[in-house]
Amino acid sequence: MISLPLPVLAAVLCLVIAPLMLRLDLGRRSAAVFFALLFAGFALQSLLVGLRFGYGIEDFITFQRVLPLSVGPLLYLGFLSLALPAADLRRHAAWHLGVALVLALVLSLFANIYRDFDLVISASYLIYIALLIRLSRKGPDHLIFARLDIARPAQRWMLLGAGLLLILLVLDTAIALNFVFARGNHATAMVSLGSLMLIGLLLLILARMPSVLAPEQSTPALAPEIRASNEADLENKAREMLLKSQIYLDPDLSLQRIARRLSVPER
Repeated sequence: MISLPLPVLAAVLCLVIAPLMLRLDLGRRSAAVFFALLFAGFALQSLLVGLRFGYGIEDFITFQRVLPLSVGPLLYLGFLSLALPAADLRRHAAWHLGVALVLALVLSLFANIYRDFDLVISASYLIYIALLIRLSRKGPDHLIFARLDIARPAQRWMLLGAGLLLILLVLDTAIALNFVFARGNHATAMVSLGSLMLIGLLLLILARMPSVLAPEQSTPALAPEIRASNEADLENKAREMLLKSQIYLDPDLSLQRIARRLSVPER
């Protein structure tokens, strides 16, 4: 019977979650895309780790070691999508992902000369821990593009994301030190422990996802007579939403965003 290493099991769960992330209804499509890419990256990373430590396949070590450079940027950009207008978000995405890509290419090209990947990855984790904490401290009102009932939980999710990066930092550092001082004798056990923690987190995410998933089908257009009878109710809902969120202070406010917040057709 073929054994299934824990990292491979974690990769399977990440592959299940990644497409579900695309259905997240957070208020901004780009946030769902960044989180989907994050879990797709986790899936690939876990698969390569499983091949290396479970089956002794070491042909992709360099790629596996630079993949963590994408974790911090994708996680941070997912939350930043809920706070920035599209133009600013594109600029930040180009900067953060561009730096990560350049670092990955440089480390890959000079892998035979510079082997201490872990210092660069650890620095990346620390930077994005600080950025997530800073973004969280700005409060839910800063997340002007978030769904109304998502803004406050998203502030807590940022801190959980920073905690995840901290755990990855500690685990990667422990494995690196094990290779230095014990020639990797306990690395497999550490990888299994980290995979168990990741699997637990993934199962928790799967259990909580239904509350933030978008419906399978878009909201149907209302018939003219029904729409006319609901005009007063719609106006009251719009007024209440605007006053509570103060989104009217945003210079980029549009009819499309108001319609999306109220879950009604734009027309």
